Amino acid sequence: MTKDVLSRAKDLERDIRSLGSLIEDYEKGDGLHISSSFPCNYGQSLRFQKELCEWLRQKKSEYEKELEAL
Repeated sequence: MTKDVLSRAKDLERDIRSLGSLIEDYEKGDGLHISSSFPCNYGQSLRFQKELCEWLRQKKSEYEKELEAL
């Protein structure tokens, strides 16, 4: 395993853990908190949070597959 591949693997593992934590929080009913530099935050709809969580699951799966391929 080259230094670049090892570095990418570490990045993917860190991303997978982060996404897993966000998904777990959402599934526990805690909801997702998204920060924005926009000065006024109107919150996010439940539909938006659900769609975002689905995207997070998809990205987590993609990262896991990429890590396995390394």
